[in-house]
Amino acid sequence: MLLKKSITGFFLMGVFVIGILSFQPQITRASESSDTINSVFSGGWIEGEGEFGNKPVSHNSLNISTASNDFWHNGGTKDNTTGNKTAYAQTFWRNVYHYSRAQLKLRFIGTVRVDSGRQYGYELSYAEASGVPDLVAYSYWGS
Repeated sequence: MLLKKSITGFFLMGVFVIGILSFQPQITRASESSDTINSVFSGGWIEGEGEFGNKPVSHNSLNISTASNDFWHNGGTKDNTTGNKTAYAQTFWRNVYHYSRAQLKLRFIGTVRVDSGRQYGYELSYAEASGVPDLVAYSYWGS
């Protein structure tokens, strides 16, 4: 009986240790994926933190600017009638085929729970993702 309890105790301890060692918290990067990192221009918005990324002065320029008539991105949240949170991403980029993407992620861990996927458009693109209110909204844009 004592041997059985010891084996069970060691097994449970092993499972617990493996669980702790295998948990690696995700470091929140201000990027959508490796594809976004490779894009000349990319960026977005994080709820509670603000905007990130670089913005083009014009669609064929490598200069970076925060204000341009040729480009803008709006990211945000809105509440709907069901009590859920909706993240949205809207991007205007004159004469450029590009995407907007909205995601809702777990706070602190950063795991994506709801994803609109990349919604492409020429000059204007829009994406929405809806989920429970305690998730954090992210929006992305890129070419």
